[in-house]
Amino acid sequence: VSTETTDEPRARLAKVNKRVRDVLDAVPNTAWLTEITFPEGQSMSVVRAALVMLEHDAHHRGELIVVLRSLGIEPPKRWPES
Repeated sequence: VSTETTDEPRARLAKVNKRVRDVLDAVPNTAWLTEITFPEGQSMSVVRAALVMLEHDAHHRGELIVVLRSLGIEPPKRWPES
């Protein structure tokens, strides 16, 4: 796999990870236990919503690892910090 084909996805991942971190850092400590209600009516605390989002991310990273391995590519042992 050439770096020409991996540079753009890596840059996008770094940008998304930074945006997520910035959003989470902006949540005041007093707000984490606040209940929020989504448009479809489901309610949960801010901290639970953040955990659901992180679990969703982990699920898709796992899917990507399966795809990489099915292509004969060894996935990184650790995702890059960004």
